[in-house]
Amino acid sequence: MKKVLFISKSGEIGGLEKVLIDITALLDRTKYEVTVMTGEYNQEIKNYLPKDIKYSCLFKKRFRGLDRILVHFPSTLLHKIFIKQFYDVEISFQEGYPTKIIAGASKNSRKVCWLHNNPYYYDFNQPFFKNKDALKQSLEKFDQIVAVSNFIAKGYTRYMELNKQIKVVYNSIDLKKIITLSKENINDLDESNDKVFRICYVGRLSEEKQVDLLIESVLSLRVRYENIELNIIGEGHKFNDLYDKVVRANASDYIKFLGYKENPYPYMSRASMLVCCSLTESFCLVVAEAIALGVPVLSTKCGGPEELLENGHYGLLVDNNLEALTNGIAEMINNQEVYNKYKMIDDFHLKKFDKNFIIKQVENIIDEQRS
Repeated sequence: MKKVLFISKSGEIGGLEKVLIDITALLDRTKYEVTVMTGEYNQEIKNYLPKDIKYSCLFKKRFRGLDRILVHFPSTLLHKIFIKQFYDVEISFQEGYPTKIIAGASKNSRKVCWLHNNPYYYDFNQPFFKNKDALKQSLEKFDQIVAVSNFIAKGYTRYMELNKQIKVVYNSIDLKKIITLSKENINDLDESNDKVFRICYVGRLSEEKQVDLLIESVLSLRVRYENIELNIIGEGHKFNDLYDKVVRANASDYIKFLGYKENPYPYMSRASMLVCCSLTESFCLVVAEAIALGVPVLSTKCGGPEELLENGHYGLLVDNNLEALTNGIAEMINNQEVYNKYKMIDDFHLKKFDKNFIIKQVENIIDEQRS
């Protein structure tokens, strides 16, 4: 039985953590003994993991000077400090210090680096290496580098001038599970008016998500469309700024902050459309999930969604600015033909994100012999 280690920072539950939990849960435990490590202890992640998956943390508590150690200590020493036993396969599942630590693994371990982020927006690996050359040398030593989209694979290859080929493994979706969860009852959504055109946003409230752009768009559209409503699902450090913006505009009755939802699918399934308004996205799991629920999608051109939507075939793509976003939403409201086109998506498109297809790819990566 192979011993497999996954390491991520995982300070909170987000898209990356959901993918990590799903992948590790699907791995065949008759073939693999799986361990998940996060930076600090995360009880929520531990609770979501199956009981036969081992869980531990790298740091009991982040102490003063820890980042200096992580940056300046060599990878081999960091690995000895934080990884106490041998694993056949060690996977850095998130950029940053997980990459630095796994880079120092034994030559007898298969090392895999997973990439989730656009390095041209921010390279989360770079701060933990002395310079870009040191990072490149470490990445070249990994047996396999994996990216969650072709957008990230091509971008990171170009950015780092890598000689190593990056394999693309999409994030998986569990279609049956999503549909089942979408049917759960909810009590904090007013469905008494069936003429409401309900726009849904699901995600972190942070700068790169550009939720302020979506709010501005809805504020301007409300002048023309009195039945428009925006439901914002998620939390983040931009919450207060965004909330204050809505209050100042006297728009709280139609722009609503619903907070973090462990199960966002009933809200998504009841929406007229889902909007991704990000500056940059590596994959955007919620876009694929919306398609699975038959909810029309509009996205800014921000990387991953262009790939998922096949350049507008499976969802409306708009330029990344306020005018284009506003016009795109208006088109979804006004043009029934366009709206229906994106509501009637063939399930065939979703097969490349199917959990069983994806887990076979992951197991092939784990099982591949070291060269």
